[in-house]
Amino acid sequence: MFDELGIDEILDQATHFYCGGEVEEQLSFSCSCFNPIDIPNTAFDVVVCQQGFQISVSGGTAYDTIASWSTFQHPKCDGGKPMTIHTIAGGGGLQLAVHEYGQPNGKPILLIHGFTQCHMAWAKQYQSNLADTFRLVCIDNRGHGMSEKPTGLENYTQDDLWADDIHAIITGLELRKPILAGWSYGGFIINDYLAKYGQDTVGGVNYVGAAVLMGVEKAANMFGGSFLDYVEGMCSDNLEENIRAVRPFLRAVFEKQPSQDDFETLVAFNMYVPPAVRLGLVSRTIDRDDVMKALTIPVLVTEGEKDGLVLASHTAHLLSCIAQAKHSLYEGIGHAPPMEDTERFNRELAEFARQHAG
Repeated sequence: MFDELGIDEILDQATHFYCGGEVEEQLSFSCSCFNPIDIPNTAFDVVVCQQGFQISVSGGTAYDTIASWSTFQHPKCDGGKPMTIHTIAGGGGLQLAVHEYGQPNGKPILLIHGFTQCHMAWAKQYQSNLADTFRLVCIDNRGHGMSEKPTGLENYTQDDLWADDIHAIITGLELRKPILAGWSYGGFIINDYLAKYGQDTVGGVNYVGAAVLMGVEKAANMFGGSFLDYVEGMCSDNLEENIRAVRPFLRAVFEKQPSQDDFETLVAFNMYVPPAVRLGLVSRTIDRDDVMKALTIPVLVTEGEKDGLVLASHTAHLLSCIAQAKHSLYEGIGHAPPMEDTERFNRELAEFARQHAG
């Protein structure tokens, strides 16, 4: 992808990205990635890979303040949309990969993916015209995607750690009144944050096929067989069993099936999540009804009519807790409205964000 770019041009673009092309002090860059290229320049260490070139800022001062760790990706990458990857210390110091697209000064939307997914689950959002207007921030949840993946269950069963992850992103990236959009397991994570840090920093919440109860009596009959039938295999250390569970689980996510190419991508990044991480996620006991009942901020609840994972009874319970919630039902759609009916989902998210994000 970057064969046509010489090292000098890469360095020029990197310098321009961080410092407007001018540097007051010499910066020291360091990074690691695939296929590194040695660069005969002691001021910079730039690495080129299939996804772009990455630069970790480790010190120095420029005209504009720069984060202690940032990544720049060439605009040609990721569907033609510019992307920045931040590494942010979340709860307990766990290193989170946070992917940013769109307009740096746009109204912020924080997109939180679901069980065993990654930021790429939101590709149909960050590769859309949403990025022409909004600041889109996609987290790789702890244990997922490019984020750190410790295998001890304690890294995933403590409510405060999930809350601290979101807090670290909002404060670290200075997101002013973001919309929190949480798909599936993302509903748990949003409520973890609201329980610890409150709603004053949030412009609004979009629960998308969201789960809010687990491991309590009220959660009985709220998850479908499409989830329950496969979760044990997905937590297995036996690779054959794991693959046999992941593939039908992902098919069950959709009523309107994805293309073969999209499905293969889904399988790939789902298999990137260690079984121990999945086990930690489903080992929690969660009941945040009191948190939801106390909400006064705007709430949009997105539901697929044919969702076989988070059942209609689960969404009905969520709605019963939030009097002001607006309900958007997608007829003929399964557990993944952002992928199955992208045009409508993006339109409704944009309208919600324009009205309520900071």
